Amino acid sequence: MIEDAIWQQLNEGRAEEAYKLSQQSDADSATQDFLESLVTLQSLLRDKNIPQAQKLLTRPNFPKWASVWLADFMPQLADLEKAQRHLDKHEPEKMLSVLTSVHHPLLLGEAETLRGTALIYQNDTTGAKTAFENALSYDPKHYRAITNLGNLALENNLLEEAILQYEKALKINEHFANAHHNLAVAYKRKGEVGKSVQALKQAQRASQQKMKEEARGMFKNSRATKYLRWFFFAGLAVVVYFFIRNQR
Repeated sequence: MIEDAIWQQLNEGRAEEAYKLSQQSDADSATQDFLESLVTLQSLLRDKNIPQAQKLLTRPNFPKWASVWLADFMPQLADLEKAQRHLDKHEPEKMLSVLTSVHHPLLLGEAETLRGTALIYQNDTTGAKTAFENALSYDPKHYRAITNLGNLALENNLLEEAILQYEKALKINEHFANAHHNLAVAYKRKGEVGKSVQALKQAQRASQQKMKEEARGMFKNSRATKYLRWFFFAGLAVVVYFFIRNQR
């Protein structure tokens, strides 16, 4: 069983703190691996990559105590993914209904961020701002929630506040294209064209990088492309063989 201090941090949604404590204590390697996976999971949630987060927790080498913890956690993670799908379909009422079952502190940063977005769809900007602020109370590094606070400020023409929020989000994730793009909009409205152009270039680079990463993921995970990759390496080997032979 893990130490009480680690257990407390884990059940308060502080995955990074729990993992650090496990490294400082005599926690076994399986426990440390599990807690490290939860740190990665929280990062995936911030990136709206719930399916990958679910896959992350299906590994067979977690400690025995984790299975009890996951029995409560995984259904809530599944509901969070379901809520995200409703939001993607612009179904805020259904999404808010599903979110009522999500209560684990480790998930509430993302849950409140989704709630805030749904409330924007319902034209409740005051409720949305409260939701984004709640998200940050659970996960201070949730850069999408920070960016959304910037978006609310931008809509009210509070340019300095918007810029501050976008820059705060980018300190956490410098590759978040949305924050770069909206920062460009804020600078343009402020009349700082040079900074606006620079932020827009950063947004384009970040978007291109994201597309490349997604393309690599598709290439890596597709069975068909796995075969194509082997054919590519085989063909490359043949080319190298004939090149070397011709150099003799």
